[in-house]
Amino acid sequence: MNNFRLSWQRLDPLQKGLLVGLVIGVLIAALTRQLLWGAALVGCGAVVGWFFGKARLRPEEREHAARLDQPLSPSGYQDGEDENEDEVTFQRPAVAHSTVEPPPSTGHAADRELEVVTRARDENLPNAAFTLTLFNRRHTGPSHPGQEPVDVHAALGDLHDAESIDDAILRAEELLAHAQDLGFGARNARNDRAELQLSHPGFSPEHLAEALNWGYRSGR
Repeated sequence: MNNFRLSWQRLDPLQKGLLVGLVIGVLIAALTRQLLWGAALVGCGAVVGWFFGKARLRPEEREHAARLDQPLSPSGYQDGEDENEDEVTFQRPAVAHSTVEPPPSTGHAADRELEVVTRARDENLPNAAFTLTLFNRRHTGPSHPGQEPVDVHAALGDLHDAESIDDAILRAEELLAHAQDLGFGARNARNDRAELQLSHPGFSPEHLAEALNWGYRSGR
């Protein structure tokens, strides 16, 4: 008898409704000799058991809902709660977006170009060609987006003929190359400056010092 009670308590409402409907249906079918009554009562028992299960919550579910002050979903679990609490869910890692610094404004580049061209036009041709050539090496290229090289001929063409400008550009490039070679050496500033002055006449001491500084920085 105790085993029957335990088995009965373990059944959910739907199973109990089916079982009760089946028993009553068998009894009525045996008395009336019509199997249709048995099938109908089994179906009625299932429907009654299902509605009874929907309206009934287990005590522990009511206690859990009251403790969290949250409504239960029809399945008896909180919305968003997984029935299997031990299940680990996979979360897609956040994608890091790299940031790219915008190039300097074209207005700033134009101002800087105008300043160096103005300076060069006030100098003699060798120094002017050197000033613009050094500017192009320092401030143009992939590391300086937005800054285009200065056209030496366009900047000085109304002051000097093209052949003289080409010769001055060549001399400026030779001066910078010599300074770079000294940058890889022992670096005695006084002796190196004297060597540049002897090898490259026509450039001012200021421009020779700029060339030597460029060579030292390039040779680091």
